[in-house]
Amino acid sequence: MVAVPTTRMSSRGQVVIPESIRIGCGFGEGTTFTVVAKGNAVMLQAIVAPPRDLFNELARESRAAAKAAGMRPSDITVAIREAHAERRARGGADSAKNPSARGRGSGASVSRV
Repeated sequence: MVAVPTTRMSSRGQVVIPESIRIGCGFGEGTTFTVVAKGNAVMLQAIVAPPRDLFNELARESRAAAKAAGMRPSDITVAIREAHAERRARGGADSAKNPSARGRGSGASVSRV
């Protein structure tokens, strides 16, 4: 029988991911995770940026779709500002409730379509 790594929760709610798992999954200091709980199970999934070429491909496709729809850069800027305002009104990540989000998303501009 293979030994399954175990860990304990600290009084502050911290859990150490066993070294063998951190190494095997490539998790390093500062890795950010999403956390999902269902019943008594908790799943962590590392958040990773998409590869640069995938991001560039999506950006090209988005620009082409916006151009085909007759959108101008100013239309996109307005849409972004409206979406941020709606999110703030709902208390979303861009709201004053989340100080770490301040400064992001303000003055958005799009240089090409």
